[in-house]
Amino acid sequence: MERLAAGVIVLMFLLVLPMTGFACKCVEKSPELLFEEADAVFKGSVVDANEYSTMAAVNVMEIWKGTNKDGVYVYTDSSSCSYRFEVDREYIFYAGKEKGKFVVTTCTGTFALGERSEERSLGKGMPPSEHVTLKITEEEVTEKKWGVIGFIVLGVGCLFLILLSVEKRMKKR
Repeated sequence: MERLAAGVIVLMFLLVLPMTGFACKCVEKSPELLFEEADAVFKGSVVDANEYSTMAAVNVMEIWKGTNKDGVYVYTDSSSCSYRFEVDREYIFYAGKEKGKFVVTTCTGTFALGERSEERSLGKGMPPSEHVTLKITEEEVTEKKWGVIGFIVLGVGCLFLILLSVEKRMKKR
């Protein structure tokens, strides 16, 4: 029984530890390949970002492909490859499209203006032709947070049921 308790403690410790040890690894790609693989490429300024910097409202200034709107939402995940947006900073966005949303990571090629010289190789883009109004909604962030909490609670509950089952089997012996 002591082994089982020690195993549970170690397992719980591993589940609670933050996973900051995993580094993001991206395959080196040329600017031409990044452009080709992106669903949208545009220059824009982040006008607002949610608390976790996983969603940003972007004022689009110049477009090379993928949108015609003067404002879009850009998303990233919360993995080690996530992209951190800074409000009032301009970027060249190389975005993929997932479930109708523009998604960027550190591997898609997105970069802040002034960080690379690639912006000059894109040439002159087109100005946006469709006006939209952007508003950050915290509902989506709250839903994600509760989804993660629910997943953790479900995992701990399953672990508890497994431990109960193992303990019953050991008592029968």
